[in-house]
Amino acid sequence: GTVRRELSIISSIIEYARTEWNQNLASNPVTAIKKPKASRSRNRILTDDEKERLLDALEQYNPLMKLAVEFALETAMRRGELMSLLWVNINFEKCVAFLPMTKNGKSRSVPLSSKAIKILKMLPRDIEGRVFPLNKSTVSSLFLRATRRAKVEDFRFHDLRHMALTRLSSKFTNILELAAISGHRELKMLQRYVHIKAEDLVKKMM
Repeated sequence: GTVRRELSIISSIIEYARTEWNQNLASNPVTAIKKPKASRSRNRILTDDEKERLLDALEQYNPLMKLAVEFALETAMRRGELMSLLWVNINFEKCVAFLPMTKNGKSRSVPLSSKAIKILKMLPRDIEGRVFPLNKSTVSSLFLRATRRAKVEDFRFHDLRHMALTRLSSKFTNILELAAISGHRELKMLQRYVHIKAEDLVKKMM
C-alpha cells in the first residue's frame, strides 16, 4: 500500500512538471511501472480468551506495555500516536487527549473513556513528559514475544486499532463521529467498521 501511494505521488509530480513547467518529457515513466497488488484489509479480532492471554503475557514482560495495549483498545490510537503522546496534552477535565501531529499530517483530539482515564491515572510520570516512554523497536519486540507466549497467532499491534474501531462503531454509528475519533480522512476506509442494520433505520424513520 505504501509503495502504491508513493508511486502515485511521484506520478503526480511528474505530470505537474510536464503540464505546468513544460518539462520536455515524452511520457510519464511511472505509467510503465507495474504496481504491487493492493494488500487485503485485515479484520483480525481477538476472542475474549485470546485477549486475556495476551494481556497476561504482556503483564509478565512489561506492565507498561500491557497498559499501552489496553489504552490502544480504548482509544483506537496508532502505535506512533501512543508513543508520542505527552502528559501536557492530556486534559483530564475534558477527558480529551490532543495529538498535535498524526500520520495524515493533521492534529486531532481523541475522546477518552472512563477506562482510558483510569489507565492514565495508573501510569507513573516520565521525566521526558511522555505518557508511554517506550520506543518503536521495544514495542514491536515485546508485542511479538507476548503473542508467541500467549499462543495468539496472526495478530499485529495495528490490529488493536481495528478491534477498537469495530467496538466503537457499535456506539458511534455516525461515520463522521467515528472518523473524528480515528482520524481517518477517507470515509471509505471506515465503512468496513460500521454495520448498519435495516431494522435500525426503520426505527429512526417511524
